[in-house]
Amino acid sequence: NNGSKAYITSFGILPEFQGMGMGNTLIHNVICEAELRGINQIGLEVHRNNVVAHRLYVKAGFRQSAETGEMIKMVMNLYDNT
Repeated sequence: NNGSKAYITSFGILPEFQGMGMGNTLIHNVICEAELRGINQIGLEVHRNNVVAHRLYVKAGFRQSAETGEMIKMVMNLYDNT
């Protein structure tokens, strides 16, 4: 899977379950599964006003790659190919 990429299109926690660490657990499970499948990069977009989600992704290791309108594009490189 040299050069394989994954993209998270939708990710959310119901309000009654927010603040319990479920978002952290889910994003880490996605990262682990991507590594097992040989994925090199994971991408996603987050609304610029969604500070909680943005903080979660940064804490998990994602970095901002671009901004388009109200959205922030973020990526995580799982393997350093340099």
